[in-house]
Amino acid sequence: QMPELVAVLDRFKKAADAAQSKALVTVAPHDAVPHQRLVDVLNACAEAGITGVTLAGGGEGSQ
Repeated sequence: QMPELVAVLDRFKKAADAAQSKALVTVAPHDAVPHQRLVDVLNACAEAGITGVTLAGGGEGSQ
């Protein structure tokens, strides 16, 4: 559903692997983001093989 994001994350994962480093992603969604969009982003990370994903909590509106 998000082919451009998957492509960017795939390049990021390959660069991290080449540097013998773990690819880490922090997702900080705005409060108004639909839950399905967050799931789409997490699925894109999984599709790119990135397992080091954390969620950053927000307040009234994350930046």
